[in-house]
Amino acid sequence: TLLDKSVKKTNFLKKATALLGLKNVTILCGDLNSLKLDISSDTITCRAFKTIPEILTFTKNMFNEGVKYILYKGRKEKIDEELTNASGDFSFSSRIIPLKNPSSKERHIIILEKKESR
Repeated sequence: TLLDKSVKKTNFLKKATALLGLKNVTILCGDLNSLKLDISSDTITCRAFKTIPEILTFTKNMFNEGVKYILYKGRKEKIDEELTNASGDFSFSSRIIPLKNPSSKERHIIILEKKESR
């Protein structure tokens, strides 16, 4: 299931999945807060959504234990702060992958693997 609140972005996702011939993809347009979703998922991706603690709190009852998060984030200093804040309430392993960005902005992919709830 792919979700975005932007009609433009969901239209792009529909075209891309059709072009790629992906049959097991559902695309929803809306705000996660307003949708009543019954999703069982092993992977969650986010870009410019919320802080890491907020993402983990917001999704803690929606997804499978052992879920993997793939997050697109900015500055390493801010990521470290968010991971520290999240570690008090959640058990997870993390990996930070720096991205080469043609602009001068610092960008990273963060991979979190959620463990048992505390």
